[in-house]
Amino acid sequence: MKISVIIPAAGNSSRMGSDSNKVLLPLAGKTVLDWSLAVFQHEAAVEEIILASRLCDISRVKEIAAAYSKVKAVVPGGESRSASVTSAMNEVSGDCSHIAVHDGARPLLTALDLKRLILAAENSSCGAILAAPVTDSIRIKGSGDILAGIANRDDMLAAQTPQLFPADILKRAYAQGDIAAATDESQLVAALGLSVAYVFAREANFKMTVAEDMIAAAAILEHRQGISGRRIHYGLGWDSHRQVTGRPLVLGGVKIPYDKGLLAHSDGDVLLHAVIDAMLGAASLPDIGRQFPDTDPYYKDISSMLLLKKTACLIQKDGWAINNIDADIIAESPRMAPYMDQIRASIAAGLDLPPDRVCVKAKTAEGMGLIGSGEAMAALAIVSLNRE
Repeated sequence: MKISVIIPAAGNSSRMGSDSNKVLLPLAGKTVLDWSLAVFQHEAAVEEIILASRLCDISRVKEIAAAYSKVKAVVPGGESRSASVTSAMNEVSGDCSHIAVHDGARPLLTALDLKRLILAAENSSCGAILAAPVTDSIRIKGSGDILAGIANRDDMLAAQTPQLFPADILKRAYAQGDIAAATDESQLVAALGLSVAYVFAREANFKMTVAEDMIAAAAILEHRQGISGRRIHYGLGWDSHRQVTGRPLVLGGVKIPYDKGLLAHSDGDVLLHAVIDAMLGAASLPDIGRQFPDTDPYYKDISSMLLLKKTACLIQKDGWAINNIDADIIAESPRMAPYMDQIRASIAAGLDLPPDRVCVKAKTAEGMGLIGSGEAMAALAIVSLNRE
């Protein structure tokens, strides 16, 4: 399936207390339109995206669209949604088997719901739409302000977008249907006598209509991104050193009584080296070897605890804070259990973290390889960072 996505990017914000096009309003650090574009940009089945914009907004829409390589064209839209879709449909590539239409003012579509819609459309010869169950009680309006009857909400669906159809069917529906009266594409396709499938959206996917919708959408997007809207990154660190006589064994900044230490330019603290690399990786900074090169005499026999603190300063300058650390020491001997609490407390203190943010475990290699023979030690660490 090759999908061409049409997004009418015109929206009246009068009910939202703004004169601006609502798809251009800021939402959780981006514009409403950015959120709508991003999910299609990352879907492999999407071949191209075509935007239809009001003439007064077309420069701004093109500016936003420039960040998304799948946007093929930004065309002038019409006075109505259907007129905008008609204008955009002229740009659909001939090799696209399906056309999806999505409201630019629905920024909450998730990649999972998009994939579920694509699967439903693949299993339906006439296309499919995203929908939501109706949860309110439904009443039928009579004349004036009198209720005329009751509708069974179990028989009702709230139609959403995207709506995805075979390209030839949607083009025929627009050519033959009453596009001025239709409220969405499924109505036009149904008017051809065809049966349209639906799939329930599992995540919130409501349209931005009133100011309160923007507040709710921001909260949902921030929750999806991480705790209280924080940006979360993870880093993985690994290090290993040979065991040699004549050097102290230092792990997590703690001297361990043992007849061998670890061979390295610094003090050889393999655990802290793994933690440092994980911190640097999560912050997208160069690795420990480039930060603290073993060709620099300054770092000869230096305490790795000092390197850990220097690393903490580096990531803090970039606005990162540590969420938690999970690390493993891999060594056949000595027995680590008596020192684990001290090691954990040492790392927490070095980074000004509560001890419950640091976990350190010990594993053996079950007699295998250099570690299993007692010739080497290794450590593995995962660090989670956050940035507001």
